[in-house]
Amino acid sequence: MAKIKKETRIKRENKRLRNKYKELPEDFLEIVDGLLDEAAFMRVELQDMKEDMIANGRIEKFCQSANAKPYDRERPVVRQYNQMVRNYQNIIKQLDEKLPKQSEIPEKPDGFDEFIDI
Repeated sequence: MAKIKKETRIKRENKRLRNKYKELPEDFLEIVDGLLDEAAFMRVELQDMKEDMIANGRIEKFCQSANAKPYDRERPVVRQYNQMVRNYQNIIKQLDEKLPKQSEIPEKPDGFDEFIDI
């Protein structure tokens, strides 16, 4: 299976996020447009970083010079991944807080109440 281009994956994620947050007020959506774009980008980057960590591990041997003994250290991608996860979570939390609460969403009649009243 061919790998999907990163741009395509970002566009798909952007579409998924916009669909999830379509209930946000239109004026607010205009304000958070950039956040949605960044969240889509971050999600795809996080997936790629995760694949890299699975393939190459979280620890690598590192040596300061030819004379120094190598030692284990955390790969830079691990730190980047952890920071980006926090940033992604913050964006999603901000967006989720703006969604109408379940109690605020009008309940669609399903006919049950009319059935009980009979």
